[in-house]
Amino acid sequence: MDSSTFAARRHSLVDDPIAFQRLLPVHELILHHLSQIKPTTYLTLSRYHFHKLIPSLYTTITPNLSSLHGLTLPTPANEHTLTALSHTTTLVLSPDSSSALYKATKGYHPFSKGYRELFKNVRSIVLSCELIRDRIRPISRRMDDLPAENNLWFHVKTPVENLTFEIESLEAKSKLEYVWKSAKLHTETSKMIASLRPESVTWRFHVSTNEGLELWGITSPPRTWLSHIGKIKWMRTVLVPRAHAAEVNIDSERFRSIVDRIISSIEEFIENEIKWSDTDIGNAEDEEEEQPITSRLDSRKDPPEWELMVEDGHGRIVESRQLTRIDSGRWEFEG
Repeated sequence: MDSSTFAARRHSLVDDPIAFQRLLPVHELILHHLSQIKPTTYLTLSRYHFHKLIPSLYTTITPNLSSLHGLTLPTPANEHTLTALSHTTTLVLSPDSSSALYKATKGYHPFSKGYRELFKNVRSIVLSCELIRDRIRPISRRMDDLPAENNLWFHVKTPVENLTFEIESLEAKSKLEYVWKSAKLHTETSKMIASLRPESVTWRFHVSTNEGLELWGITSPPRTWLSHIGKIKWMRTVLVPRAHAAEVNIDSERFRSIVDRIISSIEEFIENEIKWSDTDIGNAEDEEEEQPITSRLDSRKDPPEWELMVEDGHGRIVESRQLTRIDSGRWEFEG
């Protein structure tokens, strides 16, 4: 078939309404598939299709100069973006998010004006591994690189339902550096918790079976649990296996041994911390001093629930244990 014949046949099919009527039974399926592979094309089909897709398309977004581009346009051209952002329920914060939100809030270039309450329906916030890593690095900040929580004050209603921390290896070159980074990790995450006042906190540790336990900052969740009693309802610590390229399959026995070590480490940390707090803080003469942890635990009927979970490579939960009080001052994770 030469090119002219092919072009003529193609033209006749396009202009033939009967040919398109044959597709009517699968019309919705075609449009649904189009919305998955080419959402920007789907949005331009009609006003109906635009309003149908926008709520699901913007449920989870990462605020940056790209995703907020529509706000750089003057009114009323920016209304579509404002409407779309009102459907957002989950924010994923990247290293560029703070800068973009700062400029959008102040109305600095490239934004057309200053904005407030862009994400008034957000209930969950996720801090990416890259953002966590940047927050614990000893680097100077630019004027427009304020902490994420400072910029979120203008756009998110608190308290939020859940705050998730994505944690990778702390990449410490020495024991001293690890101790510093681990303390810094706890400090920075505590700032976010205090600012956003989440009802629940989730820690997701992206771990590898080839890495040592000391690389993950695993003491941060128990520190958070102990220091935020009465302020959060429950916590989750999720171990997400991250195999090295050389590992085709994760050795389940080796990973299980790592899980057991983590559980043992957390239980030991809690036990030691409670004992230290009871003897040190409990002997303070100042009546304004905070109550020792054991007193707070004993006086509270429902301390924050804490669940330790393990995922497989496909995101499925393969193990779950709940932190349970064994006796005064002793807590253990039980399956």
